[in-house]
Amino acid sequence: MSDPDAQWGRQQDDGWSPSACADDAPEAAPPSPVQMATPQLLELAEAVRGRAWSDRLAPALGAARDAGWDWPKRALAACRLIFDETEDPRSLRDAAADPLKRGAARRGDYASWAAACREALSAGDGSR
Repeated sequence: MSDPDAQWGRQQDDGWSPSACADDAPEAAPPSPVQMATPQLLELAEAVRGRAWSDRLAPALGAARDAGWDWPKRALAACRLIFDETEDPRSLRDAAADPLKRGAARRGDYASWAAACREALSAGDGSR
């Protein structure tokens, strides 16, 4: 028995071919109709909130991109920040950095957190 197919009991022609599997492969998703418009978004931010605010938004958008956010998610988050007077681009950067703590840490919270840490350390017995 020199034929490997015959050795393992396989038929010579079972109708299978690699191209038959290609027909069953899932089709790739069509490209999104939403086009990236980062410069236009930054122009809008500058028109609404000012140049300094827009300059802080650009790196926050980059941090969100680096964290894996797609363009529609970044654009929607930026628009919410632009039109919410109480928000800062730092919120977008923080949300992209740690999605479990979205919005949990605000500027004033750091001082109270540091005070709680100092209190906990002073209450300890000093052993490590």
